[in-house]
Amino acid sequence: MAISIYLQTVKTGALCCNFRDAMEMALEQRGGKIDVLHPFLDFGLYYEQVQRLLATFPEERVRIYRYEVYQAEPARMLADIFRFLDVDPNFRPDMSERYLASGKPNIVLDSADRDYLAEFYKDDVRKLGVLLKRDLSGWLY
Repeated sequence: MAISIYLQTVKTGALCCNFRDAMEMALEQRGGKIDVLHPFLDFGLYYEQVQRLLATFPEERVRIYRYEVYQAEPARMLADIFRFLDVDPNFRPDMSERYLASGKPNIVLDSADRDYLAEFYKDDVRKLGVLLKRDLSGWLY
């Protein structure tokens, strides 16, 4: 999520720095006013968000999908969503046009930055995996 937000803000011109600098500035602003950098890293902390969602709605009324599954099997995932929504699972929407596509990332994530992000999100990913009863360890590389 952090990389996606970074790429979108760079693409729109709202941010003109490398990923490391954006990450450091975001950490300095944590807990402060909301702007282009805050809560840039916090958006990827899914556990509390999902916990609130599941506390508000009955489990049988909620579906949570991973983007990796959509990338691997979009038709299968969409059919499942349509069944859940009581829509004809054979319906095939026109998916030829992409919206908010960032294009090919023009950054290479430094291994130290990748390690930092994995450490930053580690506890949240672990708690989310327990909450969803799913193995999310792949998110931490």
